[in-house]
Amino acid sequence: MSNNSSLANVSDVVDVDRSPLKISIIIATAVLFAYLSSYFFRAGEVIYSPIFAALFLIVFVLQNLFIKSFNKLFLATLLEAIALSLPFYQSFSNYFVLAVLVLFVFLSKASFDSRRELEATIKVRFLRVAKLSLNPAIPTVILFLLVMLTIQGRVFTEEGIGTILRPLTPLMNRYAPTFLPSMPAGELLNDVVVANLGKEELSELNKLPSWAQKQLISKSVTQLAERVGSLIGGEIDLKESITTNLLKAMTSGYSGLNSTFKALLVIGFLILFYSLLRSLTVFIYAPLALFAFVFYELLLAFNFFVIQLESRSREVITLK
Repeated sequence: MSNNSSLANVSDVVDVDRSPLKISIIIATAVLFAYLSSYFFRAGEVIYSPIFAALFLIVFVLQNLFIKSFNKLFLATLLEAIALSLPFYQSFSNYFVLAVLVLFVFLSKASFDSRRELEATIKVRFLRVAKLSLNPAIPTVILFLLVMLTIQGRVFTEEGIGTILRPLTPLMNRYAPTFLPSMPAGELLNDVVVANLGKEELSELNKLPSWAQKQLISKSVTQLAERVGSLIGGEIDLKESITTNLLKAMTSGYSGLNSTFKALLVIGFLILFYSLLRSLTVFIYAPLALFAFVFYELLLAFNFFVIQLESRSREVITLK
């Protein structure tokens, strides 16, 4: 009986956090990197922000491996959510608070799922824990930062829409070789009309004098602009840029909705965008998991922690 009691005591000792200082260092490092990634993102630093965001996510994985107490994980994710939101405090509102709460919930879920995985398995499976940590955290952090910019009014602007359209430029160039988000809408529609002419139509067009060609193409462009305008719910200004026309159409369409539909539209868009980011997470997850594993092995080599076998022959990570 005493033997069983002593084994249970050993198990309890192994399964608790035994190094408050190291735990504090891990949490402080994650909080610092979270704050810097958000700070540089707000400042428009496209190099530093992704670097610190990656470092935060790497430490986030290690945090979920090293910290055993759910209370400490709860505190850690709360501080990290606050750190990510702190650079945007000037945009404080109900939406701001809601976004921070959602961020905190998803980060907490990632941490708790990782901890449950470690408690349920006999062997420490690093890649499994990394996946449980990063799969929700990566899209949540990206979406949160974009929501912060939206609250600040920096997404739905001509510059913001231009930034969103820029990655689509290579795709659009297949149909309109001169496509640029800043080009006049008339030029884009003109290229689309010409690109969609068949061989016979093009041959017939070339037989006409230049003034007649321009007049015929201009008429087709006007008709196409009317069709596109009816689809997006706004009039196309051929002299204005593509981004300006899109911004006008989005503003007009959104303002015409009642409050219920506005809320449903926003929620639907966030769910759709989160799902899209989640599907793309695999391209970010692999390098982050690799770097996290390298840091994990380095910390193990430098005796920052040890892997012990408890009484039930289950591997447990213990900070030394």
